[in-house]
Amino acid sequence: MYHKASEWKAQKAVIVGTPMRANDTLWGVLEKQLTGKIERFDGLTSPGRDAIYELLSENNPCLS
Repeated sequence: MYHKASEWKAQKAVIVGTPMRANDTLWGVLEKQLTGKIERFDGLTSPGRDAIYELLSENNPCLS
């Protein structure tokens, strides 16, 4: 799917299990990969389903 995403001109977000820094979060890493920066998801508290859905919707098509 990762390689097909390039053919489909979809953005890709990948988290593979490598160690993250203490202040990194899964949702922050996802936002950085899709937008190039962490603005909305910079806290340690989960932003919630609606905020993550909104991020993915704004960056369609994407494979995450």
